[in-house]
Amino acid sequence: MTTLGDVFAEFEPLVSMYMVEGDNGLPMLRCEFDILPSDTAISLPQGPDGDSGPDGEPGPPMSFRDFITSDAVLPSIAATLGARDVGATWANEVNSNIHYWTGTSWLTLDGALSVAGPAGPASNLTLGTVTSSAPDGYAAVTVTGTPPNQLVNVTLPRGVTGPTGPQGPAGAIASSTDYDGSTPAVDGDVIYWDATANKFKPRALPRPGAGTNGVFSIVNASFSTSTISGGSGTVATINIPNTIPYDYRILGFGCFKVNASGGSDQIRATVQTAGGQVVAQAVRAIGSGTRPVTLVPYSSTALTTGSTAGVLPKLTAQTMSVVLTRDSGSSSYNVVSDSNVNSVMLLIVPTT
Repeated sequence: MTTLGDVFAEFEPLVSMYMVEGDNGLPMLRCEFDILPSDTAISLPQGPDGDSGPDGEPGPPMSFRDFITSDAVLPSIAATLGARDVGATWANEVNSNIHYWTGTSWLTLDGALSVAGPAGPASNLTLGTVTSSAPDGYAAVTVTGTPPNQLVNVTLPRGVTGPTGPQGPAGAIASSTDYDGSTPAVDGDVIYWDATANKFKPRALPRPGAGTNGVFSIVNASFSTSTISGGSGTVATINIPNTIPYDYRILGFGCFKVNASGGSDQIRATVQTAGGQVVAQAVRAIGSGTRPVTLVPYSSTALTTGSTAGVLPKLTAQTMSVVLTRDSGSSSYNVVSDSNVNSVMLLIVPTT
């Protein structure tokens, strides 16, 4: 009698098992073998359906990027994407396919755009915040709230700084916001900065010796004739305005009468700045009674080419004082009024 073992030993067939649909999950009642020289088939009935497996993790949401008209461009788009771009989605407006980037490849939803979804509820959208992200980020829109009243927040990537543009045409100074043209400029005016108004303004160019910009003086009526009993006293002042547009020195000249009650008193006259810088000086002869003093330019420092000693700054007001000082003696003294003699003149000398 021939057994299955004898058959298998003789033919050495390949054994294959096949599912047979049907039987509705009933227990197997029969088993059929088809023995051939090259193959042996065993038919088994289909088993019942198994239980559903657990839900998987939700995938990243779709982030719509753009429409395309051909799927042929997908490889070139993929070359620019990476793992951080999971969810990036392109829609083909020709064949209605949606292409979703998984981080390594495309997941295509065939004809997804051609499926009409249910009509959504009406909504009244209100723009919320608009913020910027990094220049290499992506735009994003979030909608919060319950219809019909919802809030839309937008995030837009910040653009990178572009190249410097070409130089524009020269603009008129008079049209600048920091120019005060309330006083119209005339021929020969210059523009200067008014630090008080924080504006540029026009004005005539001051020149040495022209009007009061080069020479300042006082006459007899400007002197005080009050008696001075202390060591020194101011008998006159000369104000220099802040309109001189260059650095300068002052040369002082003048003559006026001084009375001293003591025979041994020596009185010195000076013209000096508020800081004590002396620009002119004279010494009254010792003796009582009225005697003239003649002012001449004075510098406590030897001046050479390029020296900055005694230089006063441009556009800065100065108050020059005529001062009497008693160097010796103890009597009182005072200026004696004389309109034919008393006068002081200051000459402005530019240094720049």
